[in-house]
Amino acid sequence: MKKTNLRIQNFFIIEHKNKYYLSDIDNLEDWKSIHLKELKLFLKNDDITEILKNSLIKHKMNSNVNFILNNFNSSKYNSNNQEKSPVKVVKLSKKTKQSGGK
Repeated sequence: MKKTNLRIQNFFIIEHKNKYYLSDIDNLEDWKSIHLKELKLFLKNDDITEILKNSLIKHKMNSNVNFILNNFNSSKYNSNNQEKSPVKVVKLSKKTKQSGGK
């Protein structure tokens, strides 16, 4: 098992035998402190290889990326016992105008 610098919906991705799996870790400091031998404890059994590879190709990226995917069913990949994060991700388009300035 190997740590990657890839994320989906803020959760880090684990690579194992050329397949990618979602972890339940979304904190960088936690990710850094985990030893490779402990990775299996944080591994969800959801193979997201196809989703990740398609996103990497589509956006021409190969490292240091966090994909926020509209069609990613996060409830499918979250543990039933885990509370949902209070953080809401908002995407801004180029057409969005900012107010409050001169």
